[in-house]
Amino acid sequence: DLEKSFNYFKLSASEGDSNSLFLIALFYECGVHVNKDLTKAYELYSQSAYHGNKKAYKKLNSDLFLSKSKNKLNYNSAS
Repeated sequence: DLEKSFNYFKLSASEGDSNSLFLIALFYECGVHVNKDLTKAYELYSQSAYHGNKKAYKKLNSDLFLSKSKNKLNYNSAS
């Protein structure tokens, strides 16, 4: 169920898991189980990218989020 998934991802994200950060960002971007919040999604995608998640770099470079970032991010530098 969504609540259990969200809580599991939230716990893993608090430990710096880049995939969980990415998935929680998706929840916020789409408004699934939480109120839609693009600012929160951006913050979580940024944290996920910081921890090396290439999908998060790609999301941050999407048209939806480019206006929040002054420079395009280089997702090739993610480990």
